[in-house]
Amino acid sequence: MRKHFPAVVACIVGLASIVSASASADELADVKAKGTMSCGVLGSFEPFGFVSRNRELQGYDVDMCNALAKRIGVTAEVRPMAIDARIPELQAGRVDIMAAGLAYTAQRATQVDFSDGYYVSPHILAVRVDHGINKVSDLNGRRIAFTKGGIAENYVKKEVPGAILVGLEDTPTAFTSMAQGKSDAISVSEEVASRLVNKLGPAATQFKILEPPIGSEIWGFGVRKGEEPFLKAVNIALEDIERSGEAQQIFDKWLGPNTLYKMTREFKISPIPRTGAVTPNKGAQKAAPPAGWKGHLSILTPQNIKLLASGIAATVILSVGSWLLAFIFGTFLAIIRMTRIRVLEWLVIAFVEYQRCVPPLVHIFLWYFGVSNLLPVGLQQVANAHHGEMYFAALAIGLYYAAYVSEDIRSGLRSVSYGQHEAARAVGFNYLSAMRYIIMPQALRNAIPPMVSGSVLLMKTTSLAMVVGAVELTYATKEIANSTFKAFDIYGLSTAIYVGIALALMWAGAALARRFHIPSR
Repeated sequence: MRKHFPAVVACIVGLASIVSASASADELADVKAKGTMSCGVLGSFEPFGFVSRNRELQGYDVDMCNALAKRIGVTAEVRPMAIDARIPELQAGRVDIMAAGLAYTAQRATQVDFSDGYYVSPHILAVRVDHGINKVSDLNGRRIAFTKGGIAENYVKKEVPGAILVGLEDTPTAFTSMAQGKSDAISVSEEVASRLVNKLGPAATQFKILEPPIGSEIWGFGVRKGEEPFLKAVNIALEDIERSGEAQQIFDKWLGPNTLYKMTREFKISPIPRTGAVTPNKGAQKAAPPAGWKGHLSILTPQNIKLLASGIAATVILSVGSWLLAFIFGTFLAIIRMTRIRVLEWLVIAFVEYQRCVPPLVHIFLWYFGVSNLLPVGLQQVANAHHGEMYFAALAIGLYYAAYVSEDIRSGLRSVSYGQHEAARAVGFNYLSAMRYIIMPQALRNAIPPMVSGSVLLMKTTSLAMVVGAVELTYATKEIANSTFKAFDIYGLSTAIYVGIALALMWAGAALARRFHIPSR
C-alpha cells in the first residue's frame, strides 16, 4: 500500500487541479470550443417549453435558446428541466444557460447571474364569480392556490398578507382546486390564465380575473456566477434578437393574436431593474458565506425552523390518523373475511385487491378531487375552510393501508390453531366473544412484526399528501429548498428526520415484541 501512496496522492492532486481548472474556465470559450450551448427549459410549461405530438421539445423558450445560440455562433442543445431543479442544474454545470421561465428576484441573483429580461409576465388572481369576491383585498383570510417553485407566493404574501396559501404541484391541479371551491382563488401568470379561459369556452364565464395584477415578473437567462464574458455575449445577442424583430416574431408565433392566447407584446428586451438587489461598494469585498458546519446550518433560520416544525407535526398527525383508520378498518375487514360468508368474503377480497392495485397517489387525488365533491355543499365548505386536504389525504392513505393491515391480521388469525376456537365454543363463548377474548389477542400478537413494517411504510407515504397542499415534512422541505437554494443541506436534514421517525417506530415495535415475547424473525 505504501509504495502506491505517491501515485494515489498524485491522482488526487491531478483531479483537484482538473476540477479547479474547470471551475475557473471561461464558459464562453468552452461553449464555442464544443460548438454547442446546452440550454435548460421547462419540459411541461406550454407554450414556453413542452413536448409536441411528434415528441419534439418546442416553445417560446426553445426558440429563444435557438436564436441566442445562432448569434453566439453555436448550436443550441435544449434540455427539459423540472421547475425545482433549474438553479441547482445550472450551478452543477449540467447546462450552460437556463431559460425555463426563470424570473428575476434579488435572492436568486445571489445564486446566478441574470441576462437582460426577454419576457415580462404579469401575475393575476382568478376567482369564481359565485364566490362574491370583487377585489384583491377581499381575499384576506381566504385560501389562494398557487404553483410551488415559482415566485407567485411572494406576490400573494405582499399584496394579500392575510391570505391562506395553498401550494400545489402544477397549475392544472391548482386551477382544479379553485374551480371546485377548495381554494377561493388561484394566482397565475397572464398567459396561463388566457390559455385556461380560452380552453374552457362558455364555461369560462364562471370565473373572473381581479384587477389590477398583483405583480409582474421579468424573465432572464440564468448564467453561472463569475462568467462575465459569457453573460456579455448573451446580452449582445439578445439586443440583436430585439433589434432584428425576431423577438416579436417569436412572441407572435406562440402568444400573439392568432394563437389561443390572443396576447399583445407590451415589453421589449431590456436590462432588468435590480430592485432589492445588494450592490457592494467599489473595492469592498463581498461577505463570504459561513464555512464548514456553520454554512450548512445557515438554512435553520427562525422562519425555516417554524416551517419544519409544522411540517413534522403534520406528518405525525397524518401518520397517526391514517394508522388508526387502517388498524380499525383493517381489523374489521379481517374479521368479516374469517366469517366464511361468501358474499361478505368476496366483497372484502374486492376491496383489498382494489386498494393494493391502485397507487396511493391516485387514491389521494381521487378522494380529494373526486369523493369530496359528493359530500353536501355545507360539509364541503367546512372541510375546505379547515384544511380538508389533511382529512382526505388521511382517509386515502388509511384505507389504502387498511388492505395490508387486514391481510396481516388475517395471517395472525390463521396462525391461531383451530383448537382455540373449539375450546372457546366448548366453554360457552359465541363467535364474537371468542374472537374478542381468545382469538384476536393471539392474532394481534403474531401480527405485530409485519404491522410495524407497514407502519413505517405508511409514515413515508404521508409525503404524497403534499400534492394536494398538505404542509407536511416534504412540503416544508421543498419550500425551504426553493427559498434557500441549498437543496443538499435541507434534503439531508429532512432525510435524517424521516430516519429518526422510522427508527422510533421500529423501536416501539421491538419493545412490543419483547413485551409479548415474540421471537425475532
